[in-house]
Amino acid sequence: MYEAVRRRLRLRWTLPLMSIAGLAIATSLSSCNVGGEVCSVKGNASFSPGLAVAQRAVSYTFTGNLALCQSALGDSTIHTATVSASGSGAKVGCTGGATSGTANLAWNNGKTSTLAFTTSGALNAVTVTGTITAGEFAGHTVHAVLAFTVANPAACNTSTGVTSASFSGASTPA
Repeated sequence: MYEAVRRRLRLRWTLPLMSIAGLAIATSLSSCNVGGEVCSVKGNASFSPGLAVAQRAVSYTFTGNLALCQSALGDSTIHTATVSASGSGAKVGCTGGATSGTANLAWNNGKTSTLAFTTSGALNAVTVTGTITAGEFAGHTVHAVLAFTVANPAACNTSTGVTSASFSGASTPA
């Protein structure tokens, strides 16, 4: 009986937290400008030097794909894109940090976009905000929420650190 009570209490805390997280994601996605696209995003990142427990200057690159893009009164020919980006931050580690960078998006309709962005994060959750500076959707804002997955989290405690991670999330690229 004690175990059943513990499960109910755990469930009572888990459901509200999941609801709050869902509301936060829905709220962030609703910030899309009229004419924007909502997409899922997935890819891989590389860090140099690797992310460690102590924050330090880090540069990174990432490549990925935008998929399942849905137009919100925007360009209905947009469905997917490839993205490549690079950036850096003065104080970044496994526990988080802030960075800035640029990205290039190649849309499935043959058009491109250039993006200037900043990131902020804690642990494996990273928020990306930016502005499309050229190409398709120039002048529009971007907001994405990403979750990073590391194959070996214990690498944070080594001198090499975490040198790569995969990520997935949702983006409003315009």
